[in-house]
Amino acid sequence: MLVASTISAQAGFFTGNELHNLCTSSPGFAQGYVIGVADLTDLNVGVIDQATGKPVVPNKFICIPEGVVAQQVTDIACKYLEDHPENRQSPAPILVYQALLAAWRCPQQ
Repeated sequence: MLVASTISAQAGFFTGNELHNLCTSSPGFAQGYVIGVADLTDLNVGVIDQATGKPVVPNKFICIPEGVVAQQVTDIACKYLEDHPENRQSPAPILVYQALLAAWRCPQQ
């Protein structure tokens, strides 16, 4: 017997559609995901290229104000997904980044 299967070669990122669904069906999971992306954007600023000794990401673009709590960050991301259904097919990490950038872009340096 010959069994055929199709395996997607696409990367395993959540899409905005999937994260949008999680915002209502599993808010705790959505919050963990959004905070993970937010933490990573901050972490990337401190990464140094060992070959050049220079920062991989030279400038910080998102400046989350002091005192902001995890639920606020999640609310910003989920509202962005609600307000921009035309982009929800995009990878969720990119959409979370865009949401945070729209809400808390750093002043130009």
